[in-house]
Amino acid sequence: MKIHIYLDHNIVDDISKGDLSLKPSDKVVWVYSHESFAEIKRSGSPRFLDVLEDLKAVKLDLVLDSNFKITGEARFLEHRSPSEEYESYLEAISDTKQDDSSGLEFIARLFGADNKDKVTSHPQSFEENIRSLLEPHGLYDGETKLKV
Repeated sequence: MKIHIYLDHNIVDDISKGDLSLKPSDKVVWVYSHESFAEIKRSGSPRFLDVLEDLKAVKLDLVLDSNFKITGEARFLEHRSPSEEYESYLEAISDTKQDDSSGLEFIARLFGADNKDKVTSHPQSFEENIRSLLEPHGLYDGETKLKV
């Protein structure tokens, strides 16, 4: 029986720097996740993908239902090149526009910014962001609009 061990990004970082050494094993399955890719994207360094490849790591994937909601289950995918998986990840998130300004506006207001109009427009901005993400996929119906 094999055991599965999740590779925290700090561990992958230490391995990539040569500060720690792990090897592929017949008894251990090294595991990474979607969050690993988010960390790699933030770092801007592909060296982490080499570590995942060298360890023959597999991706832990959350199971979603037909409406893309998390079911509470996860599965281990068959081994595939982490670089290929990462390219798929980048492609999947490339069309997503994120508006991070609303959170910054609240923080700025706390520090004395004169941005009341920006802060009070947050509900409308939030609704527009949700609509722009869901509508192209036919997921922004009347019920969803009421929830938003």
